[in-house]
Amino acid sequence: TLVFTRTKHKAKSLAIQLKKSGFSAVSLQGNLSQNQRRKAMTGFRTGSFKIMVATDIAARGIDVSGVSHVINYDLPDTVETYIHRTGRTGRADRSGHAYTFASSEDQKMISLIEKTLGKKMSNKSTLSI
Repeated sequence: TLVFTRTKHKAKSLAIQLKKSGFSAVSLQGNLSQNQRRKAMTGFRTGSFKIMVATDIAARGIDVSGVSHVINYDLPDTVETYIHRTGRTGRADRSGHAYTFASSEDQKMISLIEKTLGKKMSNKSTLSI
């Protein structure tokens, strides 16, 4: 599973929260050294890490064929970024799933994404807080 966030801080803190909850997770974000990035990518490719939490800039060039799920923890700022993110799943003739967390404040971007894709995003569940 590949999880996308907007900020380096959120990527790091979400990966830490996932680890504390018992998941094998790692973050990939701009504050990592080249060695740390390489270790994270290698671990994700080999399956040592089941979840990678990444920012868009850090995720450029991620080409891992076994990604079954992409989660947009934060909705991206552009439709192109959304398409790039969700394109990380379902590679090499495999199927994949993309999920997006959004609130009513994100409706404008959701509408732009739907218009570009030519289809509606399904609303699996609604949570009122």
